[in-house]
Amino acid sequence: YDTESGNVSATPIIADGLVFAGAESGYMHVIDASTGRKVGELGRGNGIYADGLYSDGVLYFGSGAVYAYE
Repeated sequence: YDTESGNVSATPIIADGLVFAGAESGYMHVIDASTGRKVGELGRGNGIYADGLYSDGVLYFGSGAVYAYE
């Protein structure tokens, strides 16, 4: 998968059949783990350089602040 918006800058997370990959561009890319196709992206504007966490169906990551997505 080519993010087309900057290098992946944090360790990707694999959970519930999805890959979550944070990029320097500030986008958290959501990719289907079995097909490699983009499912969506979460944008926050600041680069994502720290590893995120996925727990109980919630994705947590930092990008200038801490965010949580279900």
